[in-house]
Amino acid sequence: MNMNSETKQCKGCKKDFTIEPDDFSFYEKMEVPAPTLCSKCRRVRRLSWRNDWGLYSRDCSLCSKKFISIYAPHTPFKLLCPKCFHGDGWNPFDYGMDYDPNRSFIEQCIELQKKTPTLGVINDNDIASTNCLYTNDVAFSKNCAMVFIAWKLENVFNSVSLAAGKDLSDCLGVAEESQYSYDGVMINGVSNCKSIYWCTSCVSCSFCYDCRGCQDCFMSSGLRNKKYYFKNQQYSKDEYEKIIASYELHTRTGYKKAKDEFVEFLKDKPRQFAELRNCTACLGTDMIRSKNVKNARFASFSEDSNYVFDGVNFKSCYDCTVGGETELSYECITPDNSYHSISTLESWKNTHVAYCFDCHSSQNLLGCVGVKKGEYCILNKKYSKEEYLALYEKIVADMKARGEWGEFFPTKYSPFGINETQAQRELNLSKEDAVAAGYAWQDNMQETRGRETIGQQDVANSINDISDSFSSEILACTTCQRNYKILPEELTLYRRLLVPIPTECFFCRHAARERMRGDYDLIKRQCDCNSENHGHENQCVNEFQTFFTKREPRPIYCEVCYQKELL
Repeated sequence: MNMNSETKQCKGCKKDFTIEPDDFSFYEKMEVPAPTLCSKCRRVRRLSWRNDWGLYSRDCSLCSKKFISIYAPHTPFKLLCPKCFHGDGWNPFDYGMDYDPNRSFIEQCIELQKKTPTLGVINDNDIASTNCLYTNDVAFSKNCAMVFIAWKLENVFNSVSLAAGKDLSDCLGVAEESQYSYDGVMINGVSNCKSIYWCTSCVSCSFCYDCRGCQDCFMSSGLRNKKYYFKNQQYSKDEYEKIIASYELHTRTGYKKAKDEFVEFLKDKPRQFAELRNCTACLGTDMIRSKNVKNARFASFSEDSNYVFDGVNFKSCYDCTVGGETELSYECITPDNSYHSISTLESWKNTHVAYCFDCHSSQNLLGCVGVKKGEYCILNKKYSKEEYLALYEKIVADMKARGEWGEFFPTKYSPFGINETQAQRELNLSKEDAVAAGYAWQDNMQETRGRETIGQQDVANSINDISDSFSSEILACTTCQRNYKILPEELTLYRRLLVPIPTECFFCRHAARERMRGDYDLIKRQCDCNSENHGHENQCVNEFQTFFTKREPRPIYCEVCYQKELL
């Protein structure tokens, strides 16, 4: 094991990056060489394979029924709906290939992927989930729509990165069971709340930031175990109820007034440099009850992991984008419930698999596509245990000689246009720049404009005045003009929550929430606190690493100064 850190030049961006001794220990355990790309270039490469919410109508190649897919019509794959993919109507071993030592193994994996039927959308609708048609990367859920990267949900809409919840809409990041709430970011164990952010164990709160154990609080920040607070001031029950009633949050005008006022209220309220709850030796943000997790964002209940994002229960994992209950995974996308995975995509419940696409409940696979309950397979061809181990060692040696082993699939093989993927969030490329850089571009995103049946000015101001027939109407987003609809079940939830019909589409609402989370790369900053009441005459000298750049308008405080601000 290398006991010293090592600085290398990234083969992608050409910038220097450092590999720490703990990193070398992990790579040795996984039997992979140290990476050739920096963490950001590795992350962008993985993200270029993730189309989370670009949805298209496609025909299943087996049952011929239409279903919602993440693959555009021109994609050359034989697409299967989830029920057919997981059924017995096809055999992935019919597409098996012999290994050719004279060719790149990764190229052979891509060749196999293109000819093997592909799971058209990553969900288990009609299998372990019910009525979750308009979702992707969703499992074990019921009655969900426009939900992505989530599981164990019921009656949830327009939400991303949820691990448990019921009766929610417009939420981003839920690690612990929450219910009956609207418009939340990193909410955990909350109920009957509206527009709350980084709040835990709150009930009947609205427009709150970083409040914990609170009930009936409105437009407040940094509260702990408070009740009947408005703008961080205590009121009687009657006074509080009159204040919140005066805002008429069931109306569009009232809700917008409250939201605008809340943004103004927060401007001078500090936010802590990182959101770490009950964590030990962690570096990152949006984590709960984690230990020794570094360079991570939303990786709760995890330990001994590095460069992991948007998941729960990572254990000894590096460079994973989205995942749950996974151990010893490296350079993977959604290796849920798996042990020892290397460079896999959407492959669940596996043990000792590498370079696999959509493989499930299997063990000892290398370079396979769509294999279910298989073992000792290479390129979708079965072998005896002895044959498998011998060929496995041969292929790994060949890949190491070519510089492939341990490297994720190159972006050039991704079936998605870069503008369809989550990599575009970081690259933010124009079509011209993307093409010049060698990325594919998707010109025919399946979205509609100009088909609205009702103008925003004609939508009833109060949710109480919206009729059942409204679910047949088509709206135009006030920001991007994309058309969107309100589903009947979604409308029922808005009525129960007493929140108005949103004026923006899911994509614009989600983008606004995403902007609140900061960037993806840690930077070094000094605490912004200048308060003499915090034990320093001038600006606090404490420094830290944070995801919040200078684009964050609010002051960023170290933990010591922030704790002194709490009520």
